[in-house]
This record gives sequence, C-alpha cells and structure tokens, in this order.
Amino acid sequence: MKSRSRAPRRCLRAALFAALLATGACTSENPAFVGMQPADASVELPDPAPAPDAQLRPDLAADRAVPPDVAAPADADVPDVAPLVDATVAVVRDAAPDLPADRGPPGVALLVVGDLSLHKSDVQLRDTLVKLGFTVIARDGTAATAADATGKALVVISGSSWSDDVGAKFRDVPVPVICFDRALFSPMKLTGTRSGTDFGELDNAQRLMIIDDTHPLAGGLSGQVTVSNADIMISWGLPSSAAVRVATTTDSSNRFTIFGYERGATMVGMAAPARRVGSFVRYPRDTTFTGSGLQLFEGAALWAIGYR
Repeated sequence: MKSRSRAPRRCLRAALFAALLATGACTSENPAFVGMQPADASVELPDPAPAPDAQLRPDLAADRAVPPDVAAPADADVPDVAPLVDATVAVVRDAAPDLPADRGPPGVALLVVGDLSLHKSDVQLRDTLVKLGFTVIARDGTAATAADATGKALVVISGSSWSDDVGAKFRDVPVPVICFDRALFSPMKLTGTRSGTDFGELDNAQRLMIIDDTHPLAGGLSGQVTVSNADIMISWGLPSSAAVRVATTTDSSNRFTIFGYERGATMVGMAAPARRVGSFVRYPRDTTFTGSGLQLFEGAALWAIGYR
C-alpha cells in the first residue's frame, strides 16, 4: 500500500514544480530552487555600462589610450630637436663677438662726445657698445667730469669731442679708457708733449697698417685695413716702450695708430691706473666707420675691460 500511496504524491509534486516554473517564482533567490539548477547552468548578464573612454569618439579615445605627452622610455630612439627658443638665442649670440663664458654683461660705458645729438660715427660707436652688452651713457665733453667715470666699466673719448673741453679729466680714473683724439694723447700721458714728434695726425686718409695681428687690439685683422668710408684725420702717437704697439699709419712704421698700456705699465710720466688705448680717429668728419673699423673698436673695447 505504501507504493500505491506514493504515486499520487509524486504527480502532485511534479505539478507544483511546473506551476512554480511557469510563474517565475523559482529563482536563484528562492530557497526552493537552491541546488536544483543543472551543473552547467549560466546566467546571461546584461552588457556592463561602457567605460568613460569608450563614450568618446574613436579618434579621441585612441588619443586618451596613448596620451601624447607621455614621456618616452629611456631607451627610446627620440630625435634630438632643439626648441625654437634655443635656436633664436643662438642667432643672437652669433651676432656679437664671443664673450668669456664665465663673465656676465660688461657693465656701463661712458661715451664722451662733441655733440649729444651724435655724429654718424658716434651712433656707430654707441651701437657697437650696445651690441657687446654695454649699457651706454653719453656725455658732452664740456659737461663731463672725472666723477662720471665712477662705477663705469669703460670710458670712450670719441674723436668728435673737443680736446680743449676734455683735457686731462679722465687721466687718473681707475677705469679703462679708449682715447681717439691725438690732441688728448699728451694730457692723458699716453705720449710726450711734442706735436709732430710725439703725436700727430695723417689728414685725408682711410687706411692703417696692422703690424701685430696676434694681439686682441688688432681685432683679428692683418695687413692694410680701411677704417672709414671716406677720408678722415687719422691719429698717431709715439708711446713709451712699455706700450703694446699694434698698428701704424701707412706712410710710417714709427707712427702708431693703435697702441695700449696694461694697468700699472709706465706711460709717459705716470703708471696707467687701468688699461689705456690710443686709437686711430683724430676727427671723424661726416663719415662712418667701415666694418673693419668697427671690428678694431670692438677689439679695443673688449681688451680694455679684460675680456680679451
């Protein structure tokens, strides 16, 4: 009888199970369903929400995947391309003569002139000094005083200045001085006092002769050099034996158009308080320096302040 009585219960259980399946009540959360899934059963989940990058346009997503500013690996073969700003700096440096790497800007230069409106040649001198890195202050020779040299790196007495106005004002200053006018050679103690013997000028000339092209005062030039674009008065002097002698007039080997004294060297009647240069322009008139003439001035300025 036990066997007969179990058959209806099996049918009833099967019917109940079918009903539960039909109504969706048999889920994984339903305790009645636990342990009743086949071993290979799986649940299909909906696709996950796309990641933020996937919602971007494909071209942007690609950029995000490999950011353009990510540093390359250390062993990557990356071309060595200099930034534009470095190239610009290099061009500026190439425009001026090479200066010592261990020195800063040369400082302030005092330019003593005959007229503050500046002759054409004085404009060239000023611009050359600026190119070399100087800050330039111009003074009329009449108003200039020795005190104007205080704190300056260099004093340049142009040939446009009047010798009667300047005289010996800058003779004793402990600052390098470049003196262009032969009429100032004697008051500055660069030469003796006899005009025509110790100093003078060659009128209506444009050239001078480099006799020591190894010295920085030669500016890298040699032989006969044209210094102006038209005739000028070229200064010459006969310095003491302690001077370095670099150039002469074209008509005499004993008339020196570029010469200099080291600091402490014996000039004519005194020791040089700082480097001194006697240079080649008695009076520039209304003309201009050639490139070679300005190159000689650059050499004098850099040597005077000890940069060469």
